[in-house]
Amino acid sequence: MVNQDFMGDEQLRQLALNVQNAPPQSAERQRNLNYLVNNILHSGKLGHPHTGKYPQGIYQDLYNEALQKTLLKICTKIDQYNPVHPVMAWVNFVLSKTFIDVEKDVQRRGITYLPQALKNDMTILSLDDLNSPVSDLHPSTEVEKLRQFLKEDPEGRLQEEHLQNHTDITFQKIALAKYVDDLTWDSLSEQFKIPLPTLHSFFNRRLQKLMPYFHKYL
Repeated sequence: MVNQDFMGDEQLRQLALNVQNAPPQSAERQRNLNYLVNNILHSGKLGHPHTGKYPQGIYQDLYNEALQKTLLKICTKIDQYNPVHPVMAWVNFVLSKTFIDVEKDVQRRGITYLPQALKNDMTILSLDDLNSPVSDLHPSTEVEKLRQFLKEDPEGRLQEEHLQNHTDITFQKIALAKYVDDLTWDSLSEQFKIPLPTLHSFFNRRLQKLMPYFHKYL
């Protein structure tokens, strides 16, 4: 079993090979993928393409989106990794290309930047606001209203959306754990035994799909 201490280039390479050699969909592959992603995030070697091109706040949103998509690609395309190259060289190559794709997508849609959670368009409270002091954001009644909505799910739509092959891991379950029980994404990944980028990707995709539902009640 691979420990979760920070790994150097050779250890990361070996872990990536271990993932490749593990049977698809196996617990061993899932476990090693989680270790790999965790070590990539804490390697201190992640690149930051196009820094200085945007104001810091906007850049961070773009970067977070690109990083999330990069980690998802690493998980889904790990078999394409060539061990001749360092893992972080591959990761940063994918990150650089993905950042450009995110920029193009944002420009295509004609918006300034793409936030990571519910975009506050003046009619709905952002889920991210739940992690900030209420006094700095919205009245406590607004925060409580959103939390109540997540719990009650009037039309049952939040609980209908679930991870593929995991009917027990619903959008509602993730939202309640994250924004009502105040669990971290890392702890959710460990609890559900699902890679962090997979959880992020599922949650954000469903969030966009469910926006009209949020607007209807909030």
